[in-house]
Amino acid sequence: MASNTQNRSKRPKPESSPEASSPDIEITQTVTHWPRFLVIEAIDKSKPVSSLSPFVIEKTLKGLIGETKSVKKLNSGIILVEVLREGQANNLLKQTSFASIDVQVSEHRTLNTCKGVIRCMELAQMESDELLANLSTHGVVAVRNITQKRDGVVRKTAAVV
Repeated sequence: MASNTQNRSKRPKPESSPEASSPDIEITQTVTHWPRFLVIEAIDKSKPVSSLSPFVIEKTLKGLIGETKSVKKLNSGIILVEVLREGQANNLLKQTSFASIDVQVSEHRTLNTCKGVIRCMELAQMESDELLANLSTHGVVAVRNITQKRDGVVRKTAAVV
């Protein structure tokens, strides 16, 4: 999940253009990325963080980062925390101790990302590096073409992941 900030500015067309009197709209998009979902995991597996009282977990988190969006104990012994602000994520990522337990705080492997499919033959024919360079301003970090094999020949489809 990414937070988007859009700045819209009207920019007139060059004087040489016959339509110089009607403004063009240019959209500039700035995307900031920060992890919303973090996991708190004990370094010593014999004393998992999830063994702590829910009240201790709540008080410790409030003391470290303030109010959170959600906190869940997972069966694996770790705690999943969804934060509200980038500063909370940064503060929590710096923690090495949680209620007198040595911990490691990291971004959740999958909850901070999403995948999508673009179906457009023109985009699918572009090189992956060029497509990634153009989409990176929108928060895209990886691009992969979907291919299909027919009669021993591998061809790109109109879909890009």
